[in-house]
Amino acid sequence: MEKKNFVQKVFDLSFKTFITLDIIKIIFIIMIVFIGLGTLVGMFSGFVGVNGSVLTGIVGLILSPIVGVLAVIGARVWCELILIFFRIESNTKK
Repeated sequence: MEKKNFVQKVFDLSFKTFITLDIIKIIFIIMIVFIGLGTLVGMFSGFVGVNGSVLTGIVGLILSPIVGVLAVIGARVWCELILIFFRIESNTKK
């Protein structure tokens, strides 16, 4: 079986090769970036806006990082589950 490059894998209409294993790290990094941005917005959005007050700002400062860490853990578990499915496939193919 010949080794395919990334572009050939993307346009492989037989789906004999998978690109998910090649791009899962990039997907995880993108997820971390969006979670980080969401955490930053959550930390400081309580201080501004119509309902902004010191109490909601402090709650946002405390809860947003906790939720952000839990979201990163969840994203990591999701990516690992995807990898598990592909490793099961490769092990059962043997």
